[in-house]
Amino acid sequence: RCRDDSLAAKPDSYTFTSVLDSIARSEHSFHRAEKVFHRIEKLFQDGIVERPTIPVYNAYLNALVSSKDVDVLDRVESIFATMITERNANIRSYNTMLKAYSQF
Repeated sequence: RCRDDSLAAKPDSYTFTSVLDSIARSEHSFHRAEKVFHRIEKLFQDGIVERPTIPVYNAYLNALVSSKDVDVLDRVESIFATMITERNANIRSYNTMLKAYSQF
């Protein structure tokens, strides 16, 4: 840990997207992706990092879908519905949903 917090590196949307993309490429359960995303949300609520961006949400959706766990579809649909409501869905979001529906 850096003694001077002004010099400490803080994670950003690129960091979060990279971590979630790595989870998507590994053999994992969707619980790992959820744990990371909840940590991101907590950091945002605590004012430490910026609000999760659309690419972060897309990486999260992809990590959940890539787990190929049948129990994840309801969660993915819920997150996607929230993204649409908040006007945060883009073409990649829709493609990820198509991937989800083709797998399950």
